[in-house]
Amino acid sequence: MPEPANVARLTPRRDGDHRREGGATRPRSDPQFIEISGVHKTFPTRAGDEVSVLKDINLVVSQNDFVSLVGRSGCGKTTLLNIIAGLEGATEGGVTIAGKPVTGPGQGQGVVFQQHALFPWLTALERVAFGFHKAGLSTAVGFQASGAA
Repeated sequence: MPEPANVARLTPRRDGDHRREGGATRPRSDPQFIEISGVHKTFPTRAGDEVSVLKDINLVVSQNDFVSLVGRSGCGKTTLLNIIAGLEGATEGGVTIAGKPVTGPGQGQGVVFQQHALFPWLTALERVAFGFHKAGLSTAVGFQASGAA
């Protein structure tokens, strides 16, 4: 089956840099914080086949790096972020954060959804306060600790 044109692919170069095919390069610096290794993701179709949305994704992100995923709708950006966050698994390959494999959602990983995904009737501040409440912190203590007070 031919590869669809919208399959995302990041490829390593021999000198250790990583680049998206046809995109800009940047030097790799240590320490590695997020490492995406050989990630491949397929989804089943109604016809019983599989469609490949991510293929051979390899990327190293150092601590304090700022990374943007840019691409047209449906190219796999959100799928890759969901795999990094542990919200869904890769078909092949894997992700490590701070040297630990991502096997599901965990502490230290967070997702801000594009649309209201949780408690649409609450304000943004009330949603943050809910997290502090679930962690057993008072809202005031939680906001003070976060620097938002």
